[in-house]
Amino acid sequence: MNRPEQDEADKINRWLKLQEHDFKGEPIFRLVWSDDQFEMREGQYNEFKGKLFVRTIYGVKQTPKYPYLKEVWILEQHFDESRVWTNEVKNHSGYECIYAFRNSKTFKRLPLRLVVVELILRAKREAISSMRRKSILMQQIEDKEDKMDKFTYDAIDPSSPIESALHFREGISLSGLDIPGDKKNAESK
Repeated sequence: MNRPEQDEADKINRWLKLQEHDFKGEPIFRLVWSDDQFEMREGQYNEFKGKLFVRTIYGVKQTPKYPYLKEVWILEQHFDESRVWTNEVKNHSGYECIYAFRNSKTFKRLPLRLVVVELILRAKREAISSMRRKSILMQQIEDKEDKMDKFTYDAIDPSSPIESALHFREGISLSGLDIPGDKKNAESK
């Protein structure tokens, strides 16, 4: 990592600290260097002395958080513990990778740019906003369908006053008939 790249990383992290924060005051997003991220992970580990296998042990060991991402900048997002919690990780920070600055085909490192981070965050915000709009629209549709269902049920419910009157021949249905003085019939003629 060279000095201009580190300067850009510092600039990005300063900008991210001005964005959203969690209830503890920590930034929701942060930029980290993949090789500097470790976690205490419980599991089964093979021990070697040089190239010679010694034994397999079970326990908690400090391991790289991103063993598959070497020498690359990572944009992380803080998630609620319930979404990222696992039994194996003993000191989970809540931050998870949402973007690695590397080419997905060649796996070569991509240049670090603030504008890229801004675009990612804008896209995430728009997706959340779109999901909220969709949720509100779906609720409105459900409410309308519930009202229609209630109206239909009331119309065919044997205990409804209309159905009761029709059943006991105390009332008649005038649907489809021309009713004298009806505004609809007067307008259509």
